[in-house]
Amino acid sequence: MISHLLMHELGHLDLTVQGRRKGANYLFVATKEQKELFIRNNEPTITRLNKRGVDDASIAGFITSLFNGMNSQVYNVPVDLFIEDFLYKNYLSLRPFQFLSLHELLKEYIAVSKNKEIAADTPVVIRTATVILSLVNALQFKDLYGFDLTSQFEATSQQLKISKELYAEYLKYQKNDRALDAHELIRQWAKRLGLDGYFSLIEETEFRAAKMDASSNEPDHFINSELQSQKAQIDFAEKPAGQSAVTMYMLAALQYFNGLPPEKIKEIGFEIGLQGQQGIDHENMEQRYYLKSIPDKEFTGLQILSYMYVAFHFIDPALDTGLKFKKEFEAARELFEHPRRE
Repeated sequence: MISHLLMHELGHLDLTVQGRRKGANYLFVATKEQKELFIRNNEPTITRLNKRGVDDASIAGFITSLFNGMNSQVYNVPVDLFIEDFLYKNYLSLRPFQFLSLHELLKEYIAVSKNKEIAADTPVVIRTATVILSLVNALQFKDLYGFDLTSQFEATSQQLKISKELYAEYLKYQKNDRALDAHELIRQWAKRLGLDGYFSLIEETEFRAAKMDASSNEPDHFINSELQSQKAQIDFAEKPAGQSAVTMYMLAALQYFNGLPPEKIKEIGFEIGLQGQQGIDHENMEQRYYLKSIPDKEFTGLQILSYMYVAFHFIDPALDTGLKFKKEFEAARELFEHPRRE
């Protein structure tokens, strides 16, 4: 199932890259003011927990988890539908893992919908939205694999009706290949569920250019799908030998990628990124790594990371790979564009 989850995250990355190319990559931003609005709107829940003797720190943590969890679901469900459809259609060997992974997730959603304690402590609007969005996931699972789990949810007829309407809206977008317009569904669905006041969708270039006031408009959090950085930043600024090695590896990568179609470079970059999720040891020169997308070559850890950096530079130079290789890349590009002549 891990393989499915990793491919799913790479699906997010792919949509981000496509959106940036079209100048339409949207960031899901929640400000402090929006969180304060959420708190005010849920004061009855806070009061009820206070009367039960729950301490302030626990209440604050609970409200924050509701806020973040709700926003995460509102953002992810429409986008995830497009990603799962893409994976199902394009990666047949992944289907068994996708089935198991999605089935486990739906079992968790069903358990939450039936949990009376959670229901008692969760505001009605949030509980209703959670059930409806979970049902939307279940409807896609039924379409993909023929397993109908919707009856296992503690859902009302009205909740099921709304979930079917939302899913029908998604199918219209999916039929017209409008995955990059998922932000429209996010807005529409959030408004219908009464949750549109707790976040903003901002076009990335606009967000990056804006200087947000730290006292009032600083984002409380935002969801943006990018390649996960390495746990530790890899930087050879103080190691000339390492810089030279990376530069030469990158030069070889530039030479290899020269003339390749963008889709092939993306395939290579994503495959390395997938391996990176499982860990790549750049210090162990004995360890070897292999790629299906480059079947006739073996790599050291540092070498394969250098190839990944170059690949993602072709895909989207703004992506953060966690590799501080800018200086080495510029040196390699100079050597590639202006080779020395003996």
